[in-house]
Formats: sequence, structure tokens, C-alpha cells
Amino acid sequence: MKFTLVTGTAITQAQGKEHGKLAGKYKDAAAICELDEADMARLGVKPGDPVRVKSKFGSVVVRAAKAREPTQGIAFIPTGPWANA
Repeated sequence: MKFTLVTGTAITQAQGKEHGKLAGKYKDAAAICELDEADMARLGVKPGDPVRVKSKFGSVVVRAAKAREPTQGIAFIPTGPWANA
């Protein structure tokens, strides 16, 4: 399934960064891919399930997270090491 990948800073990511980029709280906030609830259903994934995100630059496995707003067709990964893969 193809998505438009968007990256940016998330509030929870900024809060996690206060604990250090190697801390679990930062990883929990940044190693995610927010997806629309309908898109998650089509993919057969639930929040917390691992998902592989691929682009022409590489791929990364992150945890699925339900987007706060309807964003069908858009995948959001917070800026950081996982978004750079």
C-alpha cells in the first residue's frame, strides 16, 4: 500500500528528548508511524504492531500508532533516526 510520508516534530518526541535520545521514552515517541484508523484496518495492523516503511532511500521498522486526526493516505514519522532510514 502506498502512502505519502510526512515527517516532523511531535510534542511527545520533544518531551522524550529531555531524557536523552537513547532513552526508552524518546524511542517510544519517535520510533512510530502514525496512520489513519481506516488505513490501519486495511493493512490489518493495530497500534503497537511493527510496520515496515520503505522508500527509495531505504526502509525501517517502527510501531504503528493511530493518528489523532483523519489522515487517510498519509504516514507520519517524527523527525529522528527512524525517519532518516
